[in-house]
Amino acid sequence: MLGQNRADEAILQLKRATELRPDYSPAHLYLGNAYRKLGRDAEAAREFQTVRELKEKEGQAPSLRYHRVGEGHEYFAFVPAQPPQFS
Repeated sequence: MLGQNRADEAILQLKRATELRPDYSPAHLYLGNAYRKLGRDAEAAREFQTVRELKEKEGQAPSLRYHRVGEGHEYFAFVPAQPPQFS
């Protein structure tokens, strides 16, 4: 929905997802990106902080990275402090 410029609709659905699963960090991350897309930076910051807190509880210390992929296509993503180890 975010890629289709339907951020308002995405926010409604993502807010519902965070109510159902408040510990599910991807929903908070996507919600933060939707708020950011609409210029609602204070709400976006709150969601990004929630992701950081959830990740720290999981023993991860992620860093927030900004990505811009052309005009009007930007988002934030958390990058783990330690890359996953594959055997």
